[in-house]
Amino acid sequence: MNRYDIGTQGIELKNLFSGPAPVGRILNYTYLIGATGLKHKNGYRSLDSSNGIGSAWCTEFMIGLGIARLGSPIGDAFILNLTDDGQAIFDLLSKKTFDFDEGSNNSNIAIVKAQMNNVHPDLYTSFKEVFL
Repeated sequence: MNRYDIGTQGIELKNLFSGPAPVGRILNYTYLIGATGLKHKNGYRSLDSSNGIGSAWCTEFMIGLGIARLGSPIGDAFILNLTDDGQAIFDLLSKKTFDFDEGSNNSNIAIVKAQMNNVHPDLYTSFKEVFL
């Protein structure tokens, strides 16, 4: 079991890469929540900050990991807010100049780790702490 299932145990980073929410998308969504806002709505996904809607399966995974939580509803979507863990990750992400690779089933942790290091040398460590 993992933290997403029961809220008490960590999840291996390697399992997240082949799971329902690739690390790149979680990082992109974390950035959007902190920078422009992001809403949770079932069945729709976009990284376009003009509509600010994130897919349910990824945003629910972020909530399970303790990066985000659901806030007040707006229309048929819920506002996502960063938790303390999410804010710590966003603080490091706030100066990123590129979107993270969202390729699914990427088992090479070194690729995303290298992308994180390009943003800030402490980002991988901060992100990994969420999984412990």
